Amino acid sequence: MSVTLKVFAVLAAVAVSVAGCGTAGMPTTQVRPTEVGRAQSLTGLLEGFNQVHHAAFTKADANRDQQVDEFEAGPFIDVRDFRRADADRNGRLSEKEFMGWATRGGVLGLFNQDAKSFARAYRTSLLRAFKRLDTDRNQLLTPAEMNDGALDSANVALNIKGIKTYVRVSTLDEGAFRNADKTGDGFLSQGEFEDFAIAGWVALILAPLQPAPTEPGSVAEPASGE
Repeated sequence: MSVTLKVFAVLAAVAVSVAGCGTAGMPTTQVRPTEVGRAQSLTGLLEGFNQVHHAAFTKADANRDQQVDEFEAGPFIDVRDFRRADADRNGRLSEKEFMGWATRGGVLGLFNQDAKSFARAYRTSLLRAFKRLDTDRNQLLTPAEMNDGALDSANVALNIKGIKTYVRVSTLDEGAFRNADKTGDGFLSQGEFEDFAIAGWVALILAPLQPAPTEPGSVAEPASGE
C-alpha cells in the first residue's frame, strides 16, 4: 500500500471512531446551560442587594430630601444606632451612611452583610422555596404552582436585621410574574423566580405602613370631633 493510501486509511479510521463516540469529541470545558443560568441568577441577586437597601432608604426618607433624619429613621434604626451611623455628625443620614450601617452592623459588628454574602444566603433560601413550589419537578414554575397558599408556605421572605426590615411575598401578582418571565414562555426558571422575589420584596418595602392592629376585643378610639 502506498504512503498516500495509508494516510487516507488512518484518517478514515479516526473519523469513524469520533463519529461513533457521540459527544466524546466535545470539549470538556464547555459551559452547560444550567451553569449559565446560575451565573445570571447570581448577578440578579447581587443587584437585588442594592435594590432592597435603596428601597428601605427611600421608604425612610419620608420628605424626599435625600436625607434621613432621626425621626424618619425611627422605624428602621434606633437612636443609638442612628448616631453611630451618622458618620459626619450632621444629624442626618445620607444613603451612603444608611447603607454603611445596614451592611457593616455598626461599631459592634454583630452582623456583616455585603452583596456577595446576601446573594449566597438568598440563593439558598430561594432555591429551597423554588423546589417546594415546583410540584411537578420540571425545574419551572407556573402561576398555578405559585398560588397564594403555596407561596405563603414556601416562605419567600427577606429579613435584613440591620435596618429592621422583614417582608414576605405570600400572594401572586400576575403582573410581577409576567415581568419576571424574561423568556415569555409562561414559566419561571430559578433565576427568573429570584427576580420575581426581589421585585416583590422591593414593592412590599415601599408599600405604605399599615396601622398597628388593635388588641382582640378592644375598640379603637374615635377620631377627634366624632
